[in-house]
Amino acid sequence: MENVIDPQIVDAYNDEPTGARIINGLNAEFEAMYQELELVKAERDTYQSFYRENSHLRMPLMNDGNRALFEEFIRTIVQDIEDAGDDVLPTLCESVYSRGVYEVNERTKLIILKLHGFTGEKNKEACEHCVLTKLSKLAAENMGDWLCGSDEVVDSLLFNL
Repeated sequence: MENVIDPQIVDAYNDEPTGARIINGLNAEFEAMYQELELVKAERDTYQSFYRENSHLRMPLMNDGNRALFEEFIRTIVQDIEDAGDDVLPTLCESVYSRGVYEVNERTKLIILKLHGFTGEKNKEACEHCVLTKLSKLAAENMGDWLCGSDEVVDSLLFNL
């Protein structure tokens, strides 16, 4: 059998051979994809640097058993506050100003230390940040009257642990 060459349309207005046009088109497509890849790499590098810079605020994982024990502990603290006749949220958000530094009250410190213990004592700063951020969010949401149910406080502290 003899080789049959497919008929091709001759482009009289283009001096460039067909193969060169195809290669140039592929090169342009490659360049566009390469630029997109570089943007994705830059975005990835940004996320990685943020992840590294904020690793001190990353919460260690807690197993289900410790989570249940932590919930029980928080409920005990909340019940003690209610038994004393105090409102839960204002009591937990109460801080002491001493020598130019705000310090959290003893009950909130206990919650932070217990969370630190239940997460394997891997990152106390992250535990403190987690508890104080959740209490601050609750305080901001209930700023007008400071009324917040004890279950809402417990649920907020346990959210995403």
